[in-house]
Amino acid sequence: QQTTQQTAQNAERAAASQRANVQTESREEIRELQTDERELARELQQTQQDLRQQRVRAQQAQSSASRSTTSSAAAIGTNINILAG
Repeated sequence: QQTTQQTAQNAERAAASQRANVQTESREEIRELQTDERELARELQQTQQDLRQQRVRAQQAQSSASRSTTSSAAAIGTNINILAG
């Protein structure tokens, strides 16, 4: 009977130890996932900032090109008037 009791106690201890190991592994995995999440959030923020900057540069380039086109058209118009006059 004592052997049966010892076997049961050993099994309980082994199960408790296994549960503790699983909990420890789970906590470690959670920490790793949280670290990954923070890193991905930083990367996303940086990507969004880069996109905003690219959008601003594109708008500035478009605006500059538009001004240049307007200036060229005005100069051509002036030259035509001079030639026609």
